[in-house]
Amino acid sequence: MRKKITINQTGFYEYFVKDESKGGHGRIALVANETNSLPNQKKLEIARYIVEQDAENHPIISLGIDNAENSLGIDIDKKYLKEEPNAHSFFIKRYTEMIPFDVKITIKFGEGMQALTG
Repeated sequence: MRKKITINQTGFYEYFVKDESKGGHGRIALVANETNSLPNQKKLEIARYIVEQDAENHPIISLGIDNAENSLGIDIDKKYLKEEPNAHSFFIKRYTEMIPFDVKITIKFGEGMQALTG
């Protein structure tokens, strides 16, 4: 079975699929040209969701919205510093390019087990 949905506004959308053989659910973050005009908190929520999808590829320990700094806080396992001498620049560039709108990103390095999975 196929269904077509038209979404006309930037934001988060949850979906649920009910089918005889299988079902599923998830969350979609839709970004568009007007995303930059959204309130900063909403942009940070969308940015967090985008970066969360990269947790399987890189050693993200924690990810959250830092309201004090008004930024997306990304904590990377400090072991990565041994593998990549320019790790801070690498991650700033990676996540700035991954997020298609303007938000402040704060990268920190710490210890701990990888807490996120994609």
